[in-house]
Amino acid sequence: MKEKSVDCAMQHIKVFREQHLRDAVADFGEPCKTCIHKSECRFDWFNVLLPLSNQSKVKINLADQGQIQQQGKNLCGNADSMDIHRHTDKNTS
Repeated sequence: MKEKSVDCAMQHIKVFREQHLRDAVADFGEPCKTCIHKSECRFDWFNVLLPLSNQSKVKINLADQGQIQQQGKNLCGNADSMDIHRHTDKNTS
């Protein structure tokens, strides 16, 4: 595993904990503001974490299922016809 991936994951966990302690809504961009690798990764946390994610059994679905369903309804009148909402990550709630 790349050191940068581990640092990124730990930075996000640390900042999300701090956000929780101050009752703030999780902000995926905030951890990057104080990251030691921000000049190298250019805030591309998804690709930086990819080596770690590829080795993990824990999968993360970043899609907002409610928003996807609404977009599907707007596009074709019915999200069911696009089968959008059935492709959720089984490891997340």
